[in-house]
Formats: sequence, structure tokens, C-alpha cells
Amino acid sequence: MTFRKVLLGNIAREDRVMVKPDTDEAKRRPYLGLEQIESQTGRITSYDNDSIEGKSTTFAFDNRHVLYGKLRPYLNKVAMPETEGRCSTEIIPLLPVDVDRDYLALLLRTEALVNAAMSKKTGSRMPRADMSMLFGFTVTIHTSIEEQRRIAAALKAQLAEVEKVRAGLEAQHNDVKTLKSAVFQQVFEAIAQTNRKRIGDIANTTSGTTPSRSNKAYWKPAIHPWVKTGEVAFAPITQTEEAVSAQALKECSLSLLPVGTVLVAMYGQGKTRGQSAVLQVPATTNQACFAILPNEQFEPQYLQYWLQYSYPDMRALSDSRGGNQSNLNGSMLNDFEMPLIPLEKQRQVVKMLEQALAEVSRLEEGIQAQQAEVALLPARLLAQAFGA
Repeated sequence: MTFRKVLLGNIAREDRVMVKPDTDEAKRRPYLGLEQIESQTGRITSYDNDSIEGKSTTFAFDNRHVLYGKLRPYLNKVAMPETEGRCSTEIIPLLPVDVDRDYLALLLRTEALVNAAMSKKTGSRMPRADMSMLFGFTVTIHTSIEEQRRIAAALKAQLAEVEKVRAGLEAQHNDVKTLKSAVFQQVFEAIAQTNRKRIGDIANTTSGTTPSRSNKAYWKPAIHPWVKTGEVAFAPITQTEEAVSAQALKECSLSLLPVGTVLVAMYGQGKTRGQSAVLQVPATTNQACFAILPNEQFEPQYLQYWLQYSYPDMRALSDSRGGNQSNLNGSMLNDFEMPLIPLEKQRQVVKMLEQALAEVSRLEEGIQAQQAEVALLPARLLAQAFGA
């Protein structure tokens, strides 16, 4: 087995053949965007001729090419298309030169090449690989094309097995998430219709505000924890990213909420809207947090668990409002009902859920540990094959 050192640019050539929009060729070739190449694996998930990006100038490719994603090279998007198409100009079609195509693609996925691309990147927020710099990187390759093919075939088979394990663990993880929902369903289904009361009828509620960012005196010295909706995430709140001053508390209509206050995110990005949490430290909040103050009628953790169980209902409630942004509001949440069972039974429900959810969490942590190990395997296999 012999090796040779070469510049990457000597075994990979850019092939930027442009396809102009609104041409017969553009209509004939399916469009591939960077988001349609799976990170790390290079799997092409789909093509999208309706993409806005696809309406601009693109690059032609076919099954001779290796497609290299130059935008955010740390995502490691290197694909081997099996058919012709056209791609975003953030994807560079490369033609192998005196090297096996599969071997070249796998070489480009190695940690050494990813690090090289990142070391010579341009831009900070949206880094791009500097292709001329990358092509100047020296790589060690097997001399024989036959040996390259053998190694590439063996690697692809190994990586396919890793992908099977990864998919299996992902399925297990999804099952555990379903199990968590089933735990809530089993506990609350029997009492869901018992003595239902409006939240606004059994508790005082409020919300906060955001002190002016231009007034530094509202933020320094940072004394009182200040909760944002992104921190309301179905977990106890013991600390916050930001805090406000005593002056802000006095001048900005902010209340210092006691331990045991239940918070609901009225709006926010992604899954945030409708999520809930219990304060375990005195804190204040921004205007997007709905606060339910504790009293002797309910256990805060019982109410929070009920709200967590009701998360899909709250999402549906705010989705039904329509408009550009689906938000919850104080009126909707004050009208939201809960089963007000006796305090002792509330405590029993909390204990039952805590025990069941702890077991589910142990299962989830075990699967996540396995997923983390499996995620490292492709880089290890590539490093072993290419002698890194």
C-alpha cells in the first residue's frame, strides 16, 4: 500500500457551469439547495424546484461531480448526486482528477479538511470556505485507484451501518418522548373534568415588562432576576440570563414575583409559546410572560404539570386566532381551566408524576449518551481510513 502527498486542488477541480433562470435547461434540471443536503452524511433529502433561490442563477451538476457546501463548512455538507440537476451557488460542483469520486467525497468529509476550511474561512456570522485556500491544502492519498475504491466501498458500508444504529436510537428517543406524553395522559385523564375552574378565578395573575435598554441604571447593578420567555421551558427556573436593578423594579411597573409563581410563555419563537415553568427564586419577567401567583388553593407544581399536559391545547387555542402571529394573551390564560382537586390529591399527583418522569428522564439520558457516542463514529472511521 503506497501513498502520495498532493494539493487538494490537484485532485479536485471546480466545475462552475452556470444555469440561467427561466431557461429550458433550468426547467429540466431539478434544483438542490444547501438545506437539502444532510449535515455529516451528505445524504440528499429532496429536490425543490419551487425554491426562491432556485429562481436565480445556479450551477449544473451530474453524477460525475462531488457537491461541496462552502457556506458554513463546519456543517460538513458533501454530497454525491446520482443524477443531473442544478444547485445553489453556495454549493460547488467538483470534478475528481485522477482520484475515485467516492474517495474524494469521503476525504472532503474528514475532520482535517473541515478544520482546514474553517481556518481559512471568510465572514464571521455566515462563514464561507475560501476555495482557493482550501485547494492549497496538502492531503495524503492512496496511490492506487483500485485501493481508493476498496477503501471508499468499505467506508460507505461502515457508515451505512452507523446510520442504521443512529436511526434506531432516534426511533427509541422518539418513543421515550411519546412515553412522557403517555405518563401525563395516564395521570390526568381520570381527573381532567373534575371541578374545573378558571385560572383567573382561583389566582391573581400578572405580567412584566422590559425596562428601557437605553437606561443603564435599569440594568446595573443587576440585582433581581428577570425572566424571558425563552427561559420558560418546562423546567424549574433557578437562575436567569439577565437581571434588573432596584431602580427598574421601582420605576418600570415591575413586580418581584415570589417563589412558587407559575409562568406561561404567551409568545416566542419555535416551541416557546405555551410552555410553562415554576419560579424557584424571586424574579420579575418581561411582558411576554404570564404569571400565576401562588396561593393556598393549589400546588404550583401541580398547576405547572397540568399546563404542560395542556400544552397542545394552548397552542391550538392561540393558533385559532389567525393573523400573522399566533399569541396567547392574559384574557385567554385567565379563562383557561384546570381541575381543582383537593390539595392532598394534588400533592399525590405531583409525587406520582415526579417518580414516573424521573424514570423517563433516566431512559432518555441513556439514549442521548449512546447518540453522542454514535455521532462521533463517522469522524473516527474517516480518520482511521485516511490515516489522520
